[in-house]
Amino acid sequence: MNEAELQIAKSGDAFANIVWPQIEQQCGGGNILQVEGVKEKIASVLDCSCGIDFLQITQDGARGIASRVQYGATNYETFTIRTKLKTNFETEFTKRLRGMENSNYLTPYMTVQAYINKGTLLGAAVIVTEQLYSYINFEGVHKFECKNNPDGNQFIYITWQELINAGITFMAKFPIT
Repeated sequence: MNEAELQIAKSGDAFANIVWPQIEQQCGGGNILQVEGVKEKIASVLDCSCGIDFLQITQDGARGIASRVQYGATNYETFTIRTKLKTNFETEFTKRLRGMENSNYLTPYMTVQAYINKGTLLGAAVIVTEQLYSYINFEGVHKFECKNNPDGNQFIYITWQELINAGITFMAKFPIT
């Protein structure tokens, strides 16, 4: 496995074993199936074309999950969204905007942001993806703080509190406050 594949595997494992058990019931239960980094064609299409990392499967049906797991000693309580890749490939930001503008296309139903330190979940929040991106579009992407990572990728971040102040309700939050 190359470095990118190792990071995807680590993130997927952390989401499935640390994050999901803490938010599962608030999100409607069910099982999850990882599609990000999976070699089968359908999984690759869901990941690369739609930005879906996991499928949530319940007795009522299935829906997509976009997940971001970050590691370190701080729960920043933000959603971070990649807006530029050093490779200039399409980002999740672009994929999701296109998918929502063309409602005929699949996008993740929910977006999960989690912060983990040494195997412990510090915090997580789940939002309906369309609500998050509608808020970004309404406010204008340039309103949000931009972070340039040393690896050449660029992100915007939106604090959970800003979204709460704007009247947006999260599907789930850990710890529950």
